Amino acid sequence: DTVTVIRDLGIPPIITLQPDGFAGNYARTGSLELTVTGAPPFSYQWRKDGVPLAGATNATLDFSYLLLSDAGSYDAVITNIYGGVTSLTASVTVDRTEPIILWTNPAPISYGTPLGATQLNAEAETGGYYEYIPEAGVILNAGTYPLTAQFVPNDTGNWVTIYVGATLVVERASQTIDFPNPGPQLVDSIITLSVTADSGLPVVIEVLSGPAEYDEPNLICTSPGEVIVSASQAGNSNWLQAATVQHAFLVQTYIDSNTNGLPDDYETNTFGSLEVSTGISDNDGDRATDFEEYIAGTDPTDEAEYLFIAQKSPGDPVRLFMLEWPSTEGRLYSVYRATNPSGPYLPVEEDLEADPPFNLFWDNAPTPPTDVFYQIRVRIAP
Repeated sequence: DTVTVIRDLGIPPIITLQPDGFAGNYARTGSLELTVTGAPPFSYQWRKDGVPLAGATNATLDFSYLLLSDAGSYDAVITNIYGGVTSLTASVTVDRTEPIILWTNPAPISYGTPLGATQLNAEAETGGYYEYIPEAGVILNAGTYPLTAQFVPNDTGNWVTIYVGATLVVERASQTIDFPNPGPQLVDSIITLSVTADSGLPVVIEVLSGPAEYDEPNLICTSPGEVIVSASQAGNSNWLQAATVQHAFLVQTYIDSNTNGLPDDYETNTFGSLEVSTGISDNDGDRATDFEEYIAGTDPTDEAEYLFIAQKSPGDPVRLFMLEWPSTEGRLYSVYRATNPSGPYLPVEEDLEADPPFNLFWDNAPTPPTDVFYQIRVRIAP
């Protein structure tokens, strides 16, 4: 008989790449790996400090979330049916970690905006608190500023304190001028202007045209006409130039807000309000309009008071005509005469000053004698 002996020349595992230790950080990743040749299949068993690790049976040992307790000495035992081999020891160290903090540069803000959560909004991957420089509530001048945050983790055993920064642009702020229109004014009025800018900066007042002068803080109206006044503020390093405010108003000898020809103060004092007279109305029924009585200086609420002429003549042979009419201070009177009631009336004497309560005027009778007709014309003295 013949006996055949077959000798198996299989190769046990041979490590061609030893695991390389590493220094890692808490919460980060890491790995150990090795390369083996020989006759597969191979069995792997990783050990830490000589103690087999459950489930660590691959050529690579992955750490998906490093803990400080993962630090130690690691090796691997590799076997096949022909034998086994143990790798060199690889040292793994795990240190505390700098947390990842997200903090993008904030959007620009305007001067006057206090720092707040919109700007100081760093976010860390772990819990903790922030100390910002500058701190919340600070108002920065216009410019570009570095912002700094110190992050102190709650878990100081695994995380380290870290400083991070961002950049903030503070832009100049807009400002508005508060300048109400003074409205219609009387000649010789002195208006104390209250003009402000919400920036608190001084406002420049200028009379652009018209009969007025500005002597801070007073605007002095010197004569009738339209006045145009402007208010401006040029800004500074923190404030933009304000939009110029310009107002036009009338300087009048009197104020007539309802345009009926009667001064407002006269209407209020005479009728009690601005709603009673239309100017052409005759409130007392004496056939003289309210406006005519205002000009004449008579009372538009008294039907017995109106402008009239009373003729008083000493008679022949003197032939002097004496005229008498009620007069009021502040009025000028002119005497006109005609030989026909329809005119034409020609001036005899003009701009006679008032001599209250009655003015008297003597006029020579015409030659040859004829009928004579008179008018008294009145105007308000300037």
